[in-house]
Amino acid sequence: MLLSRAIERVILMFRRSLQARAVAGSLVLSTIALIVLGGFLSFGIGNGLYNTRVQQILTESERAVIDLQNTFSASSATNEVALQTLLNSLIPRLEIESEDQSRMVALLRTPGKTSAQVLQSPISANLDTNVITQKFKEKVRKSSSKLVYQSVELTINSITRPGLLVGAPIEIPLAGTFELYLVYDLQREQQTLDLVQNTLILGGFVLLVIIGLVSYLVTSRIVGPVRVAAKVSEQIAEGALDERLPEKGEDVLAQLARSFNAMA
Repeated sequence: MLLSRAIERVILMFRRSLQARAVAGSLVLSTIALIVLGGFLSFGIGNGLYNTRVQQILTESERAVIDLQNTFSASSATNEVALQTLLNSLIPRLEIESEDQSRMVALLRTPGKTSAQVLQSPISANLDTNVITQKFKEKVRKSSSKLVYQSVELTINSITRPGLLVGAPIEIPLAGTFELYLVYDLQREQQTLDLVQNTLILGGFVLLVIIGLVSYLVTSRIVGPVRVAAKVSEQIAEGALDERLPEKGEDVLAQLARSFNAMA
């Protein structure tokens, strides 16, 4: 009941107040413009952050793949124990765990490949291998030693984070073909984007308040004399023929006052 009355009062105010309609119209148009502009800026900044980080990741991944492949190629290991020991010492070096960035590693044997040596596949403890889909694995196998990457969602401590998965084939002497997968956590970039978006939202809200105040002041300057003219017109209609409008300045409002007074 109270809500319906409040709505009726607001509607009545808009019907009777030219100033309220002008301010509301300015706020609506400004809100639409800010939403469009904010969305464009947010998309551009987010896309720029993502592309920059992807290029950095691809450079790091390419360097890691080349170093790993060269180490295996230059290795003098001739038996399974020596290869496994080398493997266990190299893979942890590729892992990165810090506040700024995180990289998890998985070295998986390519199915269907036979060799005299059977090595265990090292996988980072926090890595969920489900993010490495079968479709992505097939792309890596067909990549001809080129890097393949795609965006993924990582679940760390029950929290979903954006990530990037990079894969490349690795040839290990005496052990055959393996696939190296590097999984990067993009939570830092997401936090940066969230900060930018929150700043845009807060800035947009402050700007709307300023626009509302400016619109109110401007419309008060215009609507005020019109309101006075309406009041004086009512007084003259009731018989107060000596009532007149104040004539100040040379603008259109002053011309309206002079014309009204001449008519009166």
